[in-house]
Amino acid sequence: MPSVALTEWTSDRMFRLAQVDAQCAAVLALIPPNPVLLDESLRGYAMLLSAHFQGHASHFDARRPPELADVMRWTRKFS
Repeated sequence: MPSVALTEWTSDRMFRLAQVDAQCAAVLALIPPNPVLLDESLRGYAMLLSAHFQGHASHFDARRPPELADVMRWTRKFS
């Protein structure tokens, strides 16, 4: 039986990230490419990807070993 995090990843998160990936590819395909739009698209993609991994971190945080508490606190400072 797959975990809740894996089910959420395959049913929702992967689809949304694929849409943003397609948007970035479409910006690259413009003739001529628009560097400002590409930069903004890639920044948005990086933020969205970070948010998705933060979502996985919250699932992990509930089950984390005590020795990883400092790592999780450090991760939250930058999210």
